[in-house]
Amino acid sequence: MEWGFLEGTLLRFRFSDKWVKGTATLYSSASSRVLLPGAKGPSFRLTRSVRQGFPLAPFLFLFFAEALSLFLTARDSGVKGISLPLSILEEILDAEFADDTSTTFS
Repeated sequence: MEWGFLEGTLLRFRFSDKWVKGTATLYSSASSRVLLPGAKGPSFRLTRSVRQGFPLAPFLFLFFAEALSLFLTARDSGVKGISLPLSILEEILDAEFADDTSTTFS
């Protein structure tokens, strides 16, 4: 989850600038270490994702996934991929749940 995209998403969903900046401060100041057998690795700053256990993480992911879904299903998104005969398809179903996204065609 790219933080800049997440912040832009929250602003587009009309969260206040103050709330977005406050939330961004909570996750952008995070650092981590890798535990190795018998030792801790050096600390490094995180630049993506939201830490597990962060109370807002599930909600932030839902906003991120919704924005990504809207972008990918927009006809003029500019995303290149496999061409499908969309005219014969009745519907494209896109579902997100927790950390999983799936798209089905009917």
